[in-house]
Amino acid sequence: MSEELLQKFLTSIEQEDGIAEIGKKKKNKSAARRDNVKTILHAASKGQVQLSAEESYIVQKPSTSKGSDYIDDRLASQGFSLIDQARSFKPKDLKKRNLKYMKFQEGRRIDKKKGRILVQAHMQTKQDLKSLRKEKKAIIGVKEPRRLLPGQKKKQKDKSVFSDADFAQVAHVAKRINSMADHSFL
Repeated sequence: MSEELLQKFLTSIEQEDGIAEIGKKKKNKSAARRDNVKTILHAASKGQVQLSAEESYIVQKPSTSKGSDYIDDRLASQGFSLIDQARSFKPKDLKKRNLKYMKFQEGRRIDKKKGRILVQAHMQTKQDLKSLRKEKKAIIGVKEPRRLLPGQKKKQKDKSVFSDADFAQVAHVAKRINSMADHSFL
């Protein structure tokens, strides 16, 4: 009994990890019919198949996803050819979309005064910026960091606290530690 439980447990873990394949069950006729109905409803929701008036209430509105999803290989294998699928695809109405955008744009116009101020801020020249810096410097008194001209090199600060002679002296003199005499606790 315990071996059977252990074996079932191991197979279930392997199936979850994807190591062992799950045994495929045979589809009965009702499951095949359900799959067929699902594919037909999916095609009808995209506008590829027209249902009768009695069944049309089941279908959802066509999806507004990317335009490349109107061709489906599964439908082609079931008899709805790729050419018919492409012909049944209806592109978006560009005139309607453009009118919507024009209405949207009209409601979000900027005032003329505000627009001028925004444009003038972007159109300032270097001379304007220099004059602004001079005024700012006169008011605040803060000096901007100096910029190097092309060909100039920044001065390096290589001043060390220790000289080479100090390092040479430390390297040659070895300190001797008298361990017994220096310790007062012994």
